[in-house]
Amino acid sequence: MTATIQQWCARTIVSLTVACLCATLDAADSRETWRDDADLHAVHFVGKAIGWTVGDHGVALRTADGGRTWEPHDLPADLSFRAVYVLTDNVGWAAGATTTPYTGVETGSLYRTDDAGLTWKKVNTAPLPRLHAMRFFNERDGIAAGAVTAGSASGVLTTSDGGATWQSAQSILGTQHAATRVGERGAVTNAASTGDGFNAAGWRAAAFPTPDRGAVVGPRGRRAVIGDGQLLPSREATPGLRGLNAVAFTDARTGWAAGDGGTILRTLDGGLVWQDPPATLPEDARKLFDLHALDAVGSSIWAAGRPGSVVWRSSDGGATWQSLPTGSPLPIHALDFSTPTDGVAVGAMGLVLRTIDGGTTWKAARAAERRAALMTVAGHGTRVPFSLVATLAGDAGYRTVTVLPLRPDRQSDGTGLDLRTHDAVIAAGGNAAVTDWPLPISIPGVDREQDALVAEWNRATEGKLEEVLVGRLVASLRTWRPDVVVIDEAAPGDAAGQLLVEATKLAITQAGDPTRYLSQRAALAPWRVKKAYLRLQSGEPADDVIERDGVLSRIGLSVADVAGPAAARLGVVDVSGTSRETYRLIPLEGDSNLAKPFFGGLAIATGSDARRAVGEPLDRARATTLANRQQAIRKYAATSFDDPRQAAGLLARIDDLSVGLTPAQAARQLYVIAEAHRERSQWDLAERTYVALIERYPGEPPSREAMTWLLRLWTGAEPVWRRMQRFGTQKELKTGSIETLAARIDRAFQMAEEGTPATTPEEIQRAGLEADPVTSDVSKGTLQVGAGLSWNDAQVQHWREQAVRLGGLIRKTDPALFATAEVQLPLAVAARSSGRANAAALQAFGPEGLNPTSNAEMILARPEGSSRSSVAICRRTAEPPQLDGVFSDLCWRNAKEVRLETDASHPLPDGILALLAHDDKFLYLAASLPRVPGRDAPPIELAGRTHDADLTGHDRLVLSLDLDRDFATYFRFAVDQRGLTAEDCWGDLAWNPNWFASVTGDEHRWRVEAAIPLSELSPRLPQAGEMWAISLARIAPAVGVQGWPRPNDGEARSDSFGMMRFE
Repeated sequence: MTATIQQWCARTIVSLTVACLCATLDAADSRETWRDDADLHAVHFVGKAIGWTVGDHGVALRTADGGRTWEPHDLPADLSFRAVYVLTDNVGWAAGATTTPYTGVETGSLYRTDDAGLTWKKVNTAPLPRLHAMRFFNERDGIAAGAVTAGSASGVLTTSDGGATWQSAQSILGTQHAATRVGERGAVTNAASTGDGFNAAGWRAAAFPTPDRGAVVGPRGRRAVIGDGQLLPSREATPGLRGLNAVAFTDARTGWAAGDGGTILRTLDGGLVWQDPPATLPEDARKLFDLHALDAVGSSIWAAGRPGSVVWRSSDGGATWQSLPTGSPLPIHALDFSTPTDGVAVGAMGLVLRTIDGGTTWKAARAAERRAALMTVAGHGTRVPFSLVATLAGDAGYRTVTVLPLRPDRQSDGTGLDLRTHDAVIAAGGNAAVTDWPLPISIPGVDREQDALVAEWNRATEGKLEEVLVGRLVASLRTWRPDVVVIDEAAPGDAAGQLLVEATKLAITQAGDPTRYLSQRAALAPWRVKKAYLRLQSGEPADDVIERDGVLSRIGLSVADVAGPAAARLGVVDVSGTSRETYRLIPLEGDSNLAKPFFGGLAIATGSDARRAVGEPLDRARATTLANRQQAIRKYAATSFDDPRQAAGLLARIDDLSVGLTPAQAARQLYVIAEAHRERSQWDLAERTYVALIERYPGEPPSREAMTWLLRLWTGAEPVWRRMQRFGTQKELKTGSIETLAARIDRAFQMAEEGTPATTPEEIQRAGLEADPVTSDVSKGTLQVGAGLSWNDAQVQHWREQAVRLGGLIRKTDPALFATAEVQLPLAVAARSSGRANAAALQAFGPEGLNPTSNAEMILARPEGSSRSSVAICRRTAEPPQLDGVFSDLCWRNAKEVRLETDASHPLPDGILALLAHDDKFLYLAASLPRVPGRDAPPIELAGRTHDADLTGHDRLVLSLDLDRDFATYFRFAVDQRGLTAEDCWGDLAWNPNWFASVTGDEHRWRVEAAIPLSELSPRLPQAGEMWAISLARIAPAVGVQGWPRPNDGEARSDSFGMMRFE
């Protein structure tokens, strides 16, 4: 049967190739209509008449009559613009950013106009972080604030050349460095850690009353003051869940900040101290409103947010507050008052409101009547139904919002996830993604234990969980007013997802009941949802289906062509081969709208309040042909992955598979094939597929993640040794690999310069792009390939040389990615392994060199400067320990203790200590861990253990080792209180080292002793004074994490590693 399927797929591919050789698709399609209802995020006036507002998809609108009418002057980039500043009638700047698919890197740009928006010119010469606020004091001098990145450690930047170049302000908030999730697809590169252990998520708003004074605010209520080019900490309480989203100053000393939960703060000393104003908003208002917009003129202050049905005003410096209705519940994102009476508010779906009486009355200038036709509810951005969004919103024009009621708050979720999720949703054609704040998921495993989860959320909500969870969902429904709601079905064991499903069902019923949540009635009217669906986890019987290979007739692409890159912004790449998303109707009380499909039985016309005006269908025949071709490729590939011989044949047919597809489509198909090989631990096949992808399509986003993976594969000590071990004494000599790989990277350089990927057989032949120029011969014994070099030595040297060459290609195709720690650190390792000093490495990587804020060499060159608490000692022992859990051996008596610390917000019993030692054969680890109070101690199961046991839900100790300190690849060992073990090499579960672990325990503590053969980790023994990066974490699921160093949540992140020195 398999052979028959493969033959059919092969025939289909050949036949479709003929039909597709000349097919090209014009993507300037119905996606142009996405601009009309794009969210507006910022507004600024110069004088009373001239103003600008900017938003998603490069939207820019200008008014010359004080906001009565607005003319489009859109920016030449499909970015989310969140900052605008107008200096004169003609001169202004707009800052935008987006999340790059597959890599997850946020890339920012700054545009300037000198002719009132007739033309825009990109002015920054190097990639910028995502900026949320900026001000220019003249045509040259400016200041901005936004995300924290490797190049902007403080999150505050200054320019003296009109925005061409930027310098990071010095921060004394604590040591900050870029943090990435080690080796993960879609790594978060704009996170940072501070010396006090808090994640620094950057800043969401800023005010600069003078060139050298200002204040910045951000997530978790963080705030700081800017003075004399430095970022100074405000005197503030311990950060909580509420974020600060807006800030405004009336003079150099008096300022206001607003945020989640109706928070309003005042400062009278320029931002050093923030306090509640004389009066706060009413309690009901603080429960309902999250404030995202703020402005102040003299003694008048205005604040607004979500919902946008009310603007709050104080005319007496915060002594009293008035609620002023706007006439629209759509969220307001920004406010600007040019005088005490004249102001403009902008927000969701292109909303523009105007007042000429200080906010007492508001008139709609644009989009106030709009609402959502569809609202999707998901527990995490990775669970957004992107195929549904692409089909119903992107192509059919139904206005769509995604609501995420839960707050992913673990280190592994990274920072800025709410913004990246918004980027992903609007890339699929949706209008917005809204991540709520009151319900955190911050402890590993808490989302899988309902009792622990409910207890955690009751603590966060002061015992008002149902009121907060259901009430805020009711408010979302009344704010967005959708006809159809789609809920993500919870997977088995997903307690958080199950609670969310039930809460959403209840909210749908109560949103339309005028007797429920009466405190919302002053701002929000009841709303009745017409239809509700459950997005199913598996192939259960369904009422509606979205085919991923279906055609988006108005866009002219397949569903997967649009949904795939959108989801890839969050690191979601589907390699399962599943061809459909399935949905089941949820019966609603009094529901008579059961017609299929989703909007069947509902009369929502194009160009109405809930639906965009969409164009006519394009040439469906061409799009269908390409969609069918991609489906055939996927089916053909799916039958090949698990047979190495057939998988190699699949690689040989890369050219046949790619011909006729657009570069974006072909690149995505190759990437999915490579990812499938990765998931199956077929690193060699993944490597060869990635090289072919980069060679042909170096400018496509999938190639950039392919480059970063190859960089880690070729430089990381752990995967390099893993691959060498696979060869063993049977050496596979890759004939021509040393010469051809370099030549292929050179060709990728050339194609990146020309910007013309090869897509036809003739172009491929002219470019010299062989399907796979590497052939294999099998030999035994040691292969000598040069003076004094064994085959292994030559292969490793070759990989690292190509990594340096690949680094140059990354710098050419994606400077923002090149500047990240996940690229810089492996390049530093490649340089160090080649025996080059820092200076030589800097020169090798080009004029910009390695980013000093993410250069491991800078740390390693001065280990004496490291904190004592971040360096563990591993002493040499003459006598190996008995693995009996007693810890009485000589090696442990001489060992230096490593103490694991707990997060103060989720304390565990103190007293965890770990010990490290080594000899010429083993690395030894011992640890004693107190039992978690109230948890039963399971029996120890040492007999019959296997590799890669499922440790989910069990108290466990995790050791991660990064031998070359690249913070990109690692070995990981885990053992739980039952004595079961698991291990992986850089995520490869097929790596099964022969190591030894003994677990003993009593009712008070459990103890582990382990011996890891050094030969499983490296071809050579560590020398005295040598340093490895190491992370230790005790994970008590649904209770807390204890780790060394801190912060540490058990995930392999660059900021969860300390140093281990051998003695």
